[in-house]
Amino acid sequence: ALASDSNTRPEVLYYLAEDPDAEVRRCIAENDQTPRQANMLLAQDDNEEVRCVLAKKIGRLFPETSVTERDVIRRTVVDITEILAADQTARVRELVSDAIKEQPDIPPHVVRQLAADPQLNVCGPILEYSPVLTDEDLLAIIATSPVQGALGGISRRSTVGESVSHAIASSDDVDAITDLLANPSAQIREEPLDFLVAGAPAVPA
Repeated sequence: ALASDSNTRPEVLYYLAEDPDAEVRRCIAENDQTPRQANMLLAQDDNEEVRCVLAKKIGRLFPETSVTERDVIRRTVVDITEILAADQTARVRELVSDAIKEQPDIPPHVVRQLAADPQLNVCGPILEYSPVLTDEDLLAIIATSPVQGALGGISRRSTVGESVSHAIASSDDVDAITDLLANPSAQIREEPLDFLVAGAPAVPA
């Protein structure tokens, strides 16, 4: 009950973050009032469910304050995010990815790490939604022949630049090209479009 209560004093929440009962630690991980130092402990917890619960709330840890105030506490939050983004359990990484996919102020190196993840459930949300990724980032990912389905996430982005569209159009990923053509925001130059038109009779999709 103490671990779940938003009125529990921070020092008590920190103490309970090391409780031997995993259910207590899970409640601490879920509590939005848990101090950052306790969240850091929980990011390295042995219990997968505790880390999963913390991963779900990671997006709420980035403070909505002034830049000056944010810089004071940002380092700890970034450290927690880095730990969870590198978790050995794909489910934890997936929850982190989903929690931060639309956040504009996530450190680029964390976003790029998740975008290159070998699990589609992890990289997919970041590739499709993250405003942090640049065209250069996307082109680098496309060049590495990422996991099947990753290019489709890029094709569905709210904005797809000409160079990225060209790279996808030049791939052999039919589903990604189909998504690209269906995306009204995709900027496709005449040359790759002519190339797709020429090959379209053999590709019903």
